[in-house]
Amino acid sequence: MAFKRSAVRLRLAPLHWYRMNTSDFALIILSAMLHASWNFFAKTSAADKIATLWFGWLVTGITMTPVAIYLTDFSSFSWKWIPLFVSTGIVHAIYLYLLGSAYKIGEMSVIYPVSRGIGVLLFCTICFAIGIESIGYDGFVGIFVLVTGIMLAALKNLRSLEKSEVVKLSGKVGLCISCYSIIDKLSVSHIPSIFYMSTMFIISPIILAPIMVTSLKEETKNVITNYKLYSSAIGMVGFITYLMILIAMKASPASYVVALREISIVFGSVLGVWLLKEECGKRKIIGVILIMIGAYIIKAS
Repeated sequence: MAFKRSAVRLRLAPLHWYRMNTSDFALIILSAMLHASWNFFAKTSAADKIATLWFGWLVTGITMTPVAIYLTDFSSFSWKWIPLFVSTGIVHAIYLYLLGSAYKIGEMSVIYPVSRGIGVLLFCTICFAIGIESIGYDGFVGIFVLVTGIMLAALKNLRSLEKSEVVKLSGKVGLCISCYSIIDKLSVSHIPSIFYMSTMFIISPIILAPIMVTSLKEETKNVITNYKLYSSAIGMVGFITYLMILIAMKASPASYVVALREISIVFGSVLGVWLLKEECGKRKIIGVILIMIGAYIIKAS
């Protein structure tokens, strides 16, 4: 009972308990733009999507690990870091595979909002349920409005999408997003961000390697031969984007950061409609507007 009372106090934090500063807000918005960009280029890659993501992460991990080692102070090293490295590596390996699989068969303007929206909703629910996050009433309102906008932007026909393989894959991607966001929250105050990132970008491709050299052997060979620079650029932009979020998460409540970063859905939807000629209906427009309103409330809260 004591735990439950504590959790309630955390969830019902006073109005304006926290106010996000402008620099953190700007960092998250820039990260959101970059995140939508690398997802767009992964979706539009002429090569296999899974192989493109896998090789990009592998090259980025190999490139950034020496830099991370040089910049990291290991005096605070703890063996408790190891389970966090392993768990985030496993979750991100599954995430890359599922995201690549979804982009093979579905529209970005559906996959991106559904996966990101489910990720935000699950993450916030879990954090509030176990009492590890504290935000104000207005923060709850902002997150609720933003998630509502996300779902409206994606779901044009709920009944038909319920049975769609694309939405099933997107939901699984969203589950991965919520899982690695929780791991990030647990890691960010203990592990130097750049070392955490570089390790993740090494472990995840290693876990996926058996699949890449067996069932996706030819696709992987094609990426390495013909699309290595394209793939590497996607990986590096993804690394920078993620690092920005971890930096913001050190200074701001994780629920705000995870929710606010999903303004990338606005950019992703615009790219999908404008460049990929995907459908743009009234519901999607209303959803985008709600996302922007939710982002404003979070910024002001």
